Formats: sequence, structure tokens, C-alpha cells
Amino acid sequence: MADKKIKLERRRNTTFTVNCPKTNRSWIWSGAKANKIDSHDVPQETYDWLFMQTTTFTSGELVLCDYKTIEEFDESLSDEDKEKLQNNMHTRKEIEEILNSNTNSMKAKLEKITEKSEKSFVVDIAKEIKIDSAAKREFINKWSGYEIDFSSEE
Repeated sequence: MADKKIKLERRRNTTFTVNCPKTNRSWIWSGAKANKIDSHDVPQETYDWLFMQTTTFTSGELVLCDYKTIEEFDESLSDEDKEKLQNNMHTRKEIEEILNSNTNSMKAKLEKITEKSEKSFVVDIAKEIKIDSAAKREFINKWSGYEIDFSSEE
């Protein structure tokens, strides 16, 4: 079982580092760019440590890729944690779809996001795709807690 590897990916656009004391090893995931997502195969022991000692998965910082592992992970979560995870773990494509939906739909979906790093991910994408709706821009500023100047983006 020591040789079993678990594939983990980073969907957000910022770098994420794991320093695992169990294996005395570090992993660095590059932030996602466009549709490119960085992934690493980590030992079972590292996955177990991340799962039991951190909020890495429940906050959506890293995402499991292996279907069997996902099923095991889902079984270990409460319904509340599953909902939190689902609301804070989006791909770039999913965020773009949310931002390009109508304003009311966008607001409803963004209100469910609670993790600061996920909000930052949404803000970065909103700036990149140049949201042109004043109502959407105003909402994103208020919702995120950031003062975003969309007009200064080129």
C-alpha cells in the first residue's frame, strides 16, 4: 500500500505548496492557466496526512482526480462539508460560465462561495475576461471585499 499514489490537481490560478512532515517532502502545484491544470501523484501517506490534518480538500485548494478515492473521500464528509466543497471548488471554465450568466444567476452562484482563495480566483478571472456589466462589477466588488478597478485593466 505504501507504493499507492493519489493524483491531486490544483484548479485555482495561484501556486500551492504542500510540506508534508510525514514524508519529509514538498510538492508545488503551479496555478492553473487557461485550461491547463497542474497535477501531481502523491504517496498515500501524504494524501492521508492532508486529509486528516489540513483543510486542503474541504477548502478546494487541491482536488482529487482518482474516482475511487473521491468516493472514499465523499463517504467521510458530512453533508455540510460536501456542500461547502462543491461551492468552493470550480474550474476556470465553470467560473467563466458563472460570470457570463445573467446577473441574478451570477449573484446566486457567487453568494455560495465562502473561501477567500476561491473569491480571489473569481476576481482574477473577472478582470481577465473584462466583465463589462456595471451591475456585475459592482456586485463582485461588494461580494469579494476587494476594491477592483476594472477600468485600469488592459
